[in-house]
Amino acid sequence: MRARSLQFYDVLPLIDGHFREMRTVSNMFIFNLALADLLFLAGVPIVVIQTITSEWIFGQAMCKAFISGNGINQFASAIFMGVLSLDRYLAVCYAIKSTKWRTPRFALILSIASWLAVTIEMVPLLKFAKLIRIYEDGSENSRCSCMLIWSDDLESTMNDSDIINEITFSKRIFTTYSFTLSYMLPLVAIWYFYANIIARLWARRKTFFKTSRKSSRRATTKMRDVNSFQVTLMGLTIVISYTLCWMPFWVVTWSIELEANWVVSPLLVPLSYGAYALQYINSAVNPFLYMFLTDTFRQKLVHWRSMKRKGEMTRQPSETTHMLPLMRAASNAKFSTSFRESIRSLSEEPTIRTDYYL
Repeated sequence: MRARSLQFYDVLPLIDGHFREMRTVSNMFIFNLALADLLFLAGVPIVVIQTITSEWIFGQAMCKAFISGNGINQFASAIFMGVLSLDRYLAVCYAIKSTKWRTPRFALILSIASWLAVTIEMVPLLKFAKLIRIYEDGSENSRCSCMLIWSDDLESTMNDSDIINEITFSKRIFTTYSFTLSYMLPLVAIWYFYANIIARLWARRKTFFKTSRKSSRRATTKMRDVNSFQVTLMGLTIVISYTLCWMPFWVVTWSIELEANWVVSPLLVPLSYGAYALQYINSAVNPFLYMFLTDTFRQKLVHWRSMKRKGEMTRQPSETTHMLPLMRAASNAKFSTSFRESIRSLSEEPTIRTDYYL
């Protein structure tokens, strides 16, 4: 047992140091996006059961939790995509001036502030999520439904026109609230940032894609620009995916609210299910976008897995011999780090660490 504890605490610093380069400003915002997607996907089993049974069977507390979970994805995704877009805008359009603010510490503060804003936006959803018992016309049969109701004095039954009007009014208010804060306003800001980013990259396209072999400093700058371009491309792809996957949902929702002519069409039901499914597809696809659109993540993942396999192959029964490869790797890592820092301090011009700012 003691040997295993020593192995764990020896491996942990190596893993921590190996992924240190992944702790960039952009990756912190991407992590929060992934967390919002995970919270949203956690509600998939409830959606499946509700679709099969055609009613809500999980009680009042789960009703509030479910509606809040859907709201978290909408609001948090919009906010963190906006923050990521702002980060990319500063990195591309104000690369030098923004280094003072584009640090992991500031990114952590901004992430906490963003989650606080999401919590504030969630308060109306938590307050007004209620269970309503719906009675069929001319029948005593009823089913329970989880929905957002504006009034606090609403009875738990839905059997008269006043309550139906109250529900219609509530849906209109919360649809407008969610659409404005989680889709329209964030996307206006996001696309403004990316329009400026695309214009700036297009303006310097010749120098960006031109390869220079005469100077190692230029080669380093070139590599940094390529990494920054990949992160920007990934952010743009995420925004496009979010825009396209959520657009059908809002088109169907507003068509129903405004009683569009095509709502009476038999296509409404399949289109509604398809639009609803696209939301979950977007959250499920995002992790693959994070993985395949950035070389850094793929390289670190492959490298870490290869290190793990090598560590398993070099295991020995003896505690001392088992720890030798880890001690040697830790020693080499410390030496290589100190050697790089010494070389950097002897360079003619001061350099700025850029791995935090990608």
